Amino acid sequence: EMCIRDSFFLHITETIQSRTIELRPITQRTTIIYSDAEWEPQICKISKKVTSINVGLGGVIFQTETNTGDSANAITPESFICQLDHRETQIIALELLALLATIYTYRGQLKDSLCLIFVDNISVACMMAKGTTSMPDLQPLVTATHTMLHALNVKWWMEWIPSKSNPADEPSRDGQSSLFPNRPMVIPKWAIPSAKVQSIIEQVVEDLQ
Repeated sequence: EMCIRDSFFLHITETIQSRTIELRPITQRTTIIYSDAEWEPQICKISKKVTSINVGLGGVIFQTETNTGDSANAITPESFICQLDHRETQIIALELLALLATIYTYRGQLKDSLCLIFVDNISVACMMAKGTTSMPDLQPLVTATHTMLHALNVKWWMEWIPSKSNPADEPSRDGQSSLFPNRPMVIPKWAIPSAKVQSIIEQVVEDLQ
């Protein structure tokens, strides 16, 4: 398990460069992204049984230099859910996928930027802060997200935000944002639960070259 968790860190030691701390006002582009997911069972009023589950994903990017924003949304593929380990709820997995897909969708705008990331799921925030998770099927997605940010040369910071203050909540539930233009969210083909960590690192790097 330690070898799996260390794969990302072994990868970046081959490409990482020394960091320069500039004691002057920041001139680098800054971006803010928000992500969110929905796992909402729909219950029949008569039988009281779950008839379906809403599984929307939403993301928002805000670029501070131009004061412009954009939103994206998608429906979680059934094939993704089927590959997850069994749990009573899969909201953590979907929240992680929403973050990964938001970064991937806006990879062009995020490249070489300073980025503040907001999520409303504390488990995802902790996974990203540590770079690890106790859920084996989600570790490849955590590693892939870290690898993406590294490959895009994004200097990032993550914070938890209450759901009611998260602008990505609207596109995840309603399919569009009332605040920003909307586009389809892009889920990369390599975003597969339980994939081999080294393999997913190689696929991410190749995809972003």
